[in-house]
Amino acid sequence: MRIIGVRRIELSGRFPLPKEARSEISIQHDDHVEFFTDQDNIMIMKYRERCCICEENFDVTDFKNRHICSECLDGIIEKC
Repeated sequence: MRIIGVRRIELSGRFPLPKEARSEISIQHDDHVEFFTDQDNIMIMKYRERCCICEENFDVTDFKNRHICSECLDGIIEKC
């Protein structure tokens, strides 16, 4: 991991995310991000839809207004 910038936390609890960090993971205005914590650390990731069955966020598609990954979809098709 490398340091991209240092920002001061505002009284409201907000802080600006450095432009370098936003461009590193292709975050643009109005995109959603996820926050993860691990003891004293916070990780910010660009939000991606998760599978409604296994919660995987890789290879997820919309199926009847639900988000489902290809592996779970294959399992459903197999059972039918």
